[in-house]
Amino acid sequence: MNLFVAFGAGVASFVAPCMLAIVPAFLAYLAGFTLSDSPEGGLATSRIAIFLNTLVFVIGFTTVFVLLGSSLRALSQVVRTNTVWLN
Repeated sequence: MNLFVAFGAGVASFVAPCMLAIVPAFLAYLAGFTLSDSPEGGLATSRIAIFLNTLVFVIGFTTVFVLLGSSLRALSQVVRTNTVWLN
């Protein structure tokens, strides 16, 4: 149930009016193209480039948040074991 609630909250935050305004810029960033650029090699090449840009973005984003979560968990364990000294 919690997974569905988190997914629904993510969808709701994505369709918020403040977020929808930056979706075209976000998609252009993932695509690696601007309106003035014309992809060389045709549609297949541009789709591969978009896929690779998206894949690298997702891997980087995931890595950053996994490292943040892991470091905060380690920090909380250190604080928990040293609560006697910290009080």
